[in-house]
Amino acid sequence: MDASALDNAISALEKSISIVESQVDSLEFWLWVSTTVVVIGVALELCFIVREHHSQREAWRRASIRSPEKPSAWFFILEMASVLLVVLGIAGELVVGVFSANKNAELRNKNGLLVALVREKASNAEKEAGQARKEAEALRQSNLLLQSEILKVQERMADRHLSAAQRARIIPALLKFARETANLMPRLDKPEAVGFSRELLGLLTKDALWDVKETGGLMGRENPEDRGIVVDVSREGAPRRAQALVDTLNAVGIKARLNRRSGAFPVDGVLIIVGSKP
Repeated sequence: MDASALDNAISALEKSISIVESQVDSLEFWLWVSTTVVVIGVALELCFIVREHHSQREAWRRASIRSPEKPSAWFFILEMASVLLVVLGIAGELVVGVFSANKNAELRNKNGLLVALVREKASNAEKEAGQARKEAEALRQSNLLLQSEILKVQERMADRHLSAAQRARIIPALLKFARETANLMPRLDKPEAVGFSRELLGLLTKDALWDVKETGGLMGRENPEDRGIVVDVSREGAPRRAQALVDTLNAVGIKARLNRRSGAFPVDGVLIIVGSKP
């Protein structure tokens, strides 16, 4: 049963219970009336019993063998009325008792049904609350995923910078190759690459103490695999400083790779090309 139908059923049942309760109150009133009638009838009957007993004692006291005087018609009528009141009162109590028992049984049944409906409503409310909690949790998780995606997009759009933590890992690894040489070329048509190349050049020369010279730059078409940091070396072999640079940059989350030049290139040469952000 849906919530609307359940509310309507509970409302109708509460009205019905109110009607039955008023009927029970009315029956209790008539039961009180019937009991009162019985009491009055019994009281009158007792009065006549006392009167008759008193008359018999008076006759015995006078030792009179003649019959007591015949009571008047009014006493006969009152005596019959008292008996009739007792009969009517008892009959009224019986009838009212039957109706009252039926109404009380009906009231108990309807109260039981009302309790069941209220429990069902409470159960439905709990289920709805549980569903609402699940939906809220799903929405929260969705929002967290959306925020994560937004952060990733913002991170991809943001310019590259060397953080203090990255510097702390890069410098000790490259200080082993202090005073060794390398050349650096940024993508001149990519402002972000130019800015990052200056940070990298400063780290290599001032902190790692490399001898790095900026030798012009690149422009034009850029292949996807050339994005990030490309370290050109001779096809005859990669100097240790070049491999250390690539490994260290990758270790701190900066994309870098070695590129073995197929053309004429110094065997000990190292050319650092700073491409656009991957």
